[in-house]
Amino acid sequence: MPRRRNSSDDENSSPKRRRYNFRRTPFRVRLSARLAANVEGRKPVVSDEDFLEKNKVLKVSKKPGKALNLKKLIHPKCNRYDHNTSDYVHPDIILRRGQPFGLVLIFDRDVSKEHDEIVLQFAYGDRSLESKGTLIRLKLDLKSEKKVTSLRKWSVIVEKVDGPMVRCQVTASPKCSIGRYRLFTDTKIVGSETEDGRVITEYNDRGIIFLFNAWCPDDVVYLENEDKREEYVMNDSGLVYQSGGLWGPRPKQWNFEQFSNPVLDVTLSLLEQGGLGPSAMASPVYITRKLSAVANSMDDDGILEGRWSEPYHKNSTKPWFWSSSLDIIKQFDEQKKPVQYGQCWVFSALITTLCRALGIPTRSVTNFSSAHDTDMSMTIDEHFDCEGECLEELNDSVWNFHVWNESWFKRLDLPAGYDGWQAFDATPQEASEGVMQCGPAPLRAIKDGHVYLNYEVGFIFAEVNGDRVTWQHDENGDMHVSEIREKSVGRDISTKAVGSNAREDITLQYKYPEGSPEERQVVEFVNRFSEDKDKRNIYGQDTTKAFSLDIKTPNDTLIGDDFVVEATVKNVSNAMAKAKVKVTLYHAYYTGVASKRVLTKPYDLELKANEEKTLKVEVPGSIYIPGMHPEGDFIVYVSAINKEFGGLQSAYDSFSLKKPSLELEVEGDVFAYKESKVTIRFVNTTCLTLTNAGLKVSAGKLTIDRESITIKKDIKPKQEVKEVITIKPEKIRRRRARRIIIVTMKSDQVDGIEGYKEIHVQKRTSPEEHDSSDSDEDQCS
Repeated sequence: MPRRRNSSDDENSSPKRRRYNFRRTPFRVRLSARLAANVEGRKPVVSDEDFLEKNKVLKVSKKPGKALNLKKLIHPKCNRYDHNTSDYVHPDIILRRGQPFGLVLIFDRDVSKEHDEIVLQFAYGDRSLESKGTLIRLKLDLKSEKKVTSLRKWSVIVEKVDGPMVRCQVTASPKCSIGRYRLFTDTKIVGSETEDGRVITEYNDRGIIFLFNAWCPDDVVYLENEDKREEYVMNDSGLVYQSGGLWGPRPKQWNFEQFSNPVLDVTLSLLEQGGLGPSAMASPVYITRKLSAVANSMDDDGILEGRWSEPYHKNSTKPWFWSSSLDIIKQFDEQKKPVQYGQCWVFSALITTLCRALGIPTRSVTNFSSAHDTDMSMTIDEHFDCEGECLEELNDSVWNFHVWNESWFKRLDLPAGYDGWQAFDATPQEASEGVMQCGPAPLRAIKDGHVYLNYEVGFIFAEVNGDRVTWQHDENGDMHVSEIREKSVGRDISTKAVGSNAREDITLQYKYPEGSPEERQVVEFVNRFSEDKDKRNIYGQDTTKAFSLDIKTPNDTLIGDDFVVEATVKNVSNAMAKAKVKVTLYHAYYTGVASKRVLTKPYDLELKANEEKTLKVEVPGSIYIPGMHPEGDFIVYVSAINKEFGGLQSAYDSFSLKKPSLELEVEGDVFAYKESKVTIRFVNTTCLTLTNAGLKVSAGKLTIDRESITIKKDIKPKQEVKEVITIKPEKIRRRRARRIIIVTMKSDQVDGIEGYKEIHVQKRTSPEEHDSSDSDEDQCS
C-alpha cells in the first residue's frame, strides 16, 4: 500500500508548506536567503553588485554609446515550425537544443564590418559564468560566413549584414542545459578603450527557453523514427491502460495538453526550486528522477496528493474523475498547494505531460498483477493460517495494475548497453535516498536482473518478475513455505501503440518468457542481492502440490447485479485425497488490498486421483452492495488444505464489475472558431438508483461552455439523462486537427463511468484565422 500524508493532519493542524513561486523568484530574495544561510567557515557569499562588477559582460549599459546600440531583435516565426514548438501556447521564444535558429538584430546605425564588434551572450541561471558553462559568448564574424564555435559547442554564422541589420543563425549545443536563458548583445568599437566605446544590452521583450531535441542525432533523447517522435513527444492526448478484469487491459482516454499554459512554466519552476544545477538540467536522468519526486506531495508539497482509500474530502476530486493533466496543473498553479487526489494512472499521465513539455520522449506503461516488494526480499509473500484463512494484514500487496512511465534517452552515466527506454515512477511507494522517487531504471537492467545498478532497478524488477511465495502458519505459529508461484506477477505490460489506439504488449522488454531457462536464471541471480539472503533456501523446500486451483470470476455482470464465482479444485496426486476448501470474497482496492469481507464459504471435498470438482458460489447483489466501493473492485481467495498431510495450496483473483457507458454525439462538421453542439447521453442500465451524480468534461484545445455538470435528480434504473454542451475549437495549424473530448461521471453508488469522442476539426479560410500574436516582422525572409 502506498505511503501517503494523513489528510486529517491538514485539517487539524497548520503545518508550514513550502510555497512554489511559478514565475521567477526575485534575484535579491534568493540572494538574501543565501546570505542568511552563510556561516563562519564557509566561502563568503558575493553580493549582487560585487558579482556584476567582477563579471562585466553582464553589466547592462545605462545609456547609449558610440558602439552599436541594439534597437530591436526579431525572432523569425519559422523558428517555431523548424523546431517543432509551434504548438506551445506561450509568449516566450521556445527552441530545441542542437538545432539552428535565426535571429535578426536591428541596431541604431549602419554596421561597419571593419570597425564594429558584436558578441551574442546567452546567460543561464542567476549567476552566469563562462567557466561554469552558464554564460555562452559568441563573437560574430561580420566579414565572412564562417561558423564561429564556442568552447561549449555553441555556434553562430552571420548570413547577411545590410545597413543596421544583421541576420545570423545560432545553434545551441545539443548538451546544453534546458530551461530559461537571457540574451545580451555586447558591442564595441574595435580598438576603443573609452567608456562609451562598449555597450551591453539585454533583450527583455521575450524570454528564451531551450528544450530537449528528439530530432537532433547528437541529443541524448534522439529518436530516429518520425512516427515515434510524433507519438512520444508531440501527441497531446493518448491512452493509459487500467484493469479490465476478464475483458483484458482497458484503455482510459487522457488529454496530456503539454503545450498549454502554464504547463511549461510550472515544470521548469519545479525543477529550478527542486535544486537541480546547470549540469543536472542538461541530463534527462536527473530531470526524470526529480520529476518523479515533485509530481507527488510526499516530501516537497509537489503537484499531486495520493489517496488509495476513503474518505475523500468533500471539495477534492476523486482520482478516477481526472482525465486531463492541464486541469491538475492549473489548480496547482492557482492554489500553490498539492491537488487532491491522484492514484497511479493519474501520476503517470501527469508525468507524461511534464516530460513531453520538456521534449523528453515519454509514455505511460501499465503492469498487470504488479507486485509491491516492501522489504527488498525480491519475493512477494502471502500468509495463511492453519485453517486456510488468508492473513491479509501480513501480505505484500499485488496491485490489480500499476502505471508508471518510460522515457527514451541514452545513459551516459552507466556502462554501454543501457540506452533506450528507462522506467521511472512518480507514485509514492517506497523512499529512495530519503525521498519518494523511483528511477530511471534501464529496461535492459530490469530484464537481465542487474539490480546492483541505480536507480531502483531491484524494486521495479520485483514489480514485474518477483516470485509469489505462500507461507502457512501451523497451530504453534511456526511458518513454512507451502507453495511458490513463478508466473503470478507481471502480466500484459501495456502501452499505447505508435500512431493508433491499439495496445502494444511490451512484457518481453521487461523479462524473458515466463518459466524459460533465461528467466529462471535471472531470478536466481537477483535473489543473491535480496535483503534477506537466507530466503534463497525456500527454493530447496518441498512444495509438492496435492491440488491445483482455478478461479473463474464474473465476465459480463453489471455492477449491482447478482453474480457467481467458480472455484475448481483438482486432485493432482495418484491417490484419494480429502480437501478442506475455503472461498473468501472481499471488497478491494485496485492496489490488491482487501477492505471488507463479503462472504466466506467452507467446503469439505473428497477427490479421487486426478478428479476435479467445481464449486459455484452465488453472490446476490443484496449482500455485496451495502459495503461496495464505487469502483466495484473485488478479490477472491481460494485455499485448499490436504486433511491428511496438511499441505496448503492457494489461488486468488481480482475483478471489477461492468459499468454503464456514456455516449457522445457531435452535431455536423466541426470547424475552427465555430461553435458546435455535443450531446452527452447516459442510460442507467444498472439496477441501482444513482444519487449525487455529476459530469466532468475535458476538451483539450476545445473551448467549452461547461466543464462541470451537476445532475440534480436521482437517476433511476432504465432512466436516460441527456446534456448538451457547446464547443468552439481554437486555432489549428494544419488543414485538419484531431481533438479528444472526454466525459467522466460520478455518483455515490458507481464511479469511473467514462465516454469520449474523437473530433476532427477542419480549418476555416477566413480573416479570423490571423494570429495577432505573430507580427509581420516575425515572418521568415
